[in-house]
This record gives sequence, structure tokens and C-alpha cells, in this order.
Amino acid sequence: AGDTLTFDYYYSSENNYDWYRFKANGTEVQKLSGNTNSAWATYTYTAASDGAYTFEWSYSKDSSVNGGNDCVKIDNVAFSGDAGMADGDVDGDGIVSVSDALLAMRGAMGTITLTASQLAHADLDGDGTVTASEALAIMRMAMNG
Repeated sequence: AGDTLTFDYYYSSENNYDWYRFKANGTEVQKLSGNTNSAWATYTYTAASDGAYTFEWSYSKDSSVNGGNDCVKIDNVAFSGDAGMADGDVDGDGIVSVSDALLAMRGAMGTITLTASQLAHADLDGDGTVTASEALAIMRMAMNG
């Protein structure tokens, strides 16, 4: 609880017909229409409780009239807390499992390119690469629960 997600946003749309929305865990926490007067604004969402959160940004436009620039822009997204991923939790689902080991092995073998976050959690020795030995260590972590 208390961790924050902060981002900058700009919207320019037909007032009261086109909408920018931001949702946290499926609940709409920001709904705006019109424009930000050519300036960027900042929004901070504070988590009320511990746990996993899903965030969604969307823009809906009616089909009749164009207003403003008909757009929403999001930038500078930052999270204040620990994203909850432990070493070995390559897929970010909150648990170290066989699927994490397989993902790490595929990254080590070069059959996929791991994202920066996946690499950070699969690279157990911190040398910037993922090896088959690290994938095996993640498998052991998963098997030992």
C-alpha cells in the first residue's frame, strides 16, 4: 500500500463526446474530455493496498465530429515501489515457476529476446547476460518452491 504510479498526459478531443480514460484494476479512476490547453499534466495513482495492479489507458472517439487533435499522449510513466518481481520471476506473475525457467532458457539460447525487465530477473549473477546455468538455477528455485 502507498506505492504510486505517476505519469504525464496530454489530451485534446471533442468535449463531452471523445474520452480519455485511465483504469486501475478495471476501475475507472480518471475520465477526461476536451483538452489540457496545449500543456502536459501529471497524474499520480496511489495504491490503496498491497497486491497486483493492472493499469489501462484508453481513448474513445465518436464518429461524427473531429475536435481538437483527437488524441491522448502518455509519457514519463514511473512506479515508486518494487514491482513485485523476485529474482527468477522472469514472466512477472509473482511466482518463480517452470515457465520462468523455460523463458530464461529460451533467452539464453537466443530463440527469443528477453525484455529489459525479464533480463534483469533472469540474470541471477548480474553480468548482463542469461546463461543456461541461470535457467537451470531458476528451475531449481521453482522445484524447491
